[in-house]
Amino acid sequence: MKKFYAFAAAALAAISMNAQTVVTLAGGFNGWSADANPMTETEAGSGIYEIKLPELLKEFKVVVTEVVDETPATSWYGVEGGVIELGKPTVLGTGDDAVYKNITFSTGWDAIANAELKFELSTKTLTVNGEEAKVEVAYGIHGSFATGDWATTNLENAGNDLWVKTFTFEAPAVGQFGIKQMDTKGNQLGWIAAPAAGIVIESEIEDIELATENTNNLDVNLPAGTWTFSFNAKELTLSVTEGTVGIDSVVAEENAPAVYYNLQGVKVANPENGVYVIRQGNKVSKVLVK
Repeated sequence: MKKFYAFAAAALAAISMNAQTVVTLAGGFNGWSADANPMTETEAGSGIYEIKLPELLKEFKVVVTEVVDETPATSWYGVEGGVIELGKPTVLGTGDDAVYKNITFSTGWDAIANAELKFELSTKTLTVNGEEAKVEVAYGIHGSFATGDWATTNLENAGNDLWVKTFTFEAPAVGQFGIKQMDTKGNQLGWIAAPAAGIVIESEIEDIELATENTNNLDVNLPAGTWTFSFNAKELTLSVTEGTVGIDSVVAEENAPAVYYNLQGVKVANPENGVYVIRQGNKVSKVLVK
């Protein structure tokens, strides 16, 4: 019996020597690096990991890597529903990204100042403490159609929640992209793209509705020429027009007076209940007046 116990003890010692657990944070704030921000185990063998950060931006996951005999197995843990509350222990999960989403914060704030995070490995429970904070937000087009490689091109703030960028393509532009929400340092805060697969931009298109969850990349197949991308951050819509649209002209168009016409093309000074055609600057659309 003593020999059995000695053998079991030796086996456990071998396992502990050959097994290692590494817990890290990965998110837009560090380029989704699974190595940049390791958490520290409070005591050897406790299974409780902590980290303190001066600022933690929304959209991140806890990454657990189990290394056995030099073979790593990595799992990315998110939260069901995507939202956590400060100070509330929250059980994380892994496997289906559509269920266990990137971890974000309550509506209305983008970051945690003086963040303190604790992760309990046995229960996969995360607790986050700190102070709610806002950050200045910018937007960029992150895609492959401009250069062939995935990269971010900053959009210019045109005011009134409009962000624009003009591209000139000497050859047909083919690739994919989405809209990256960032802080002013370029750290990713969120991802905005198509709500369904199969949206292809091949010519001018107006007010494509975008989404922030369960998204798909937009496809681009535009002919050579000059094209302007206009993103409305409030409405989450994207328009693509041929030619140059400067910031001044975008603002002027948004501020242009709206002119209403009935469906017979007759100008209406005071539209009442019904469907009308509205022209504002160079923009024409149908609206329902109630």
